[in-house]
Amino acid sequence: MALVLLVGCDRAPPASVQPSAPHAAGADAEQALGEPQDSRFIGRVWVAVSPRSARGTMKVFLPDRTLLMHRCGSGVRISRWGARDERIRWIEDTIPIEATLTLPTANELELQVAGMRELQTYVVADQTYACP
Repeated sequence: MALVLLVGCDRAPPASVQPSAPHAAGADAEQALGEPQDSRFIGRVWVAVSPRSARGTMKVFLPDRTLLMHRCGSGVRISRWGARDERIRWIEDTIPIEATLTLPTANELELQVAGMRELQTYVVADQTYACP
């Protein structure tokens, strides 16, 4: 499924993008946070179902600590992630994002991002998922 997300991205990144910088910042987040309390969210494609989420918002937390983020009509963002207990952290545009992660059911993921009131809810993507 991760490859499907990348198929539509045929443009090269701008010359000013330096992949090593976000990776280094993400590596710091990974080192600062150890292992997640519940690892069932790893390696699955999660689609946002929260009312205020942009349509087609997806997150994929890969086992190698790579995070793929996608929103329909937008490109794919690649970051690094780290976790300790129920806390998870990743980097977006050099800004560390920290959230509390819970799995109410095997197919539902909730993220309470620090400083935000609204709970972000995700469900496992259907294998036939396409942007709405």
